[in-house]
Amino acid sequence: MAAAAAEKVRPLRRVEYDKLVALGVFEGERIELIDGALLQMSPIGPPHCATVDRLTELLVLALVGRGRVRIQGSFAAKHATGRRNEPAYLPHVAASVARYAGRAEADVRRSTTQVAFDLFGLGARFGDLPAANA
Repeated sequence: MAAAAAEKVRPLRRVEYDKLVALGVFEGERIELIDGALLQMSPIGPPHCATVDRLTELLVLALVGRGRVRIQGSFAAKHATGRRNEPAYLPHVAASVARYAGRAEADVRRSTTQVAFDLFGLGARFGDLPAANA
């Protein structure tokens, strides 16, 4: 196995993955393409479903007439690499939102953090919302 680990593994490109899916190669399998690797998807159970249901309700009401909410649907951005959204991207997202909305980046970070704390009841678990100094 050590010898195999030393081999360079070429990641699967999204276009290749899409072609394999269209051919039915993964029929019946719950997989997703993450950073070029095929990974088994974790099972969807009651906690996941309850969270999705509650977020759907809140988001649909908040965005009525202004946006669309897609539930559990696959998504591939125009230049998608198959990478999973992750917290490491949040500073870039906050900067983009601030530019688009004409607001200070610190204000965007503070207000979105407050929304997350309120939405998920985090204040009760982690104490008061930390002051945003940035």
